[in-house]
Amino acid sequence: MKKNNGLTLDMVTNTATITKAFAKNANDINSAEYKTLRQLREDGFSIVIKAATVKNNKITHKGMTLQWMVQYIENHDNRDTYLDDFKNYVELQKKLNNGHAAYYAKVKKHFLNLFPELTAENIRMEIEAEEAAIRVIEEHEAAKASKKIQLAADGRNTTEAEADEAA
Repeated sequence: MKKNNGLTLDMVTNTATITKAFAKNANDINSAEYKTLRQLREDGFSIVIKAATVKNNKITHKGMTLQWMVQYIENHDNRDTYLDDFKNYVELQKKLNNGHAAYYAKVKKHFLNLFPELTAENIRMEIEAEEAAIRVIEEHEAAKASKKIQLAADGRNTTEAEADEAA
């Protein structure tokens, strides 16, 4: 098999596999791709158009915001060692990138270098746990507010402690 710029030749099966981009370029009769395909057909090759498959090996750190990074450092054992340095690094990157979001990638890389024990999976699990805790708090607050409204509708004035107990 020989592969060359969007074209793969298989001499055993006598097929030429081309990418969508190669096929698009071959639509122009003056292009090199068109001339190549014409020659291949004359030579008896069958042409197969193959959609490119994109391999997604990207490791994502969804939810790892600057605020989350600072919070992580604040809760870390070596808080004093890392927090000021990290904040200074963030400010430096903001200045170097004129405030554009491009600085985030450098900050994230710096953060992950500071804490090599953090993997994408660990970060995802921590963020999910935090989101679950926030949901529980919000549900409790909503239940408390609902109970206050219900007690007020019944003509009873309630204190914060009474509403807490009722929820």
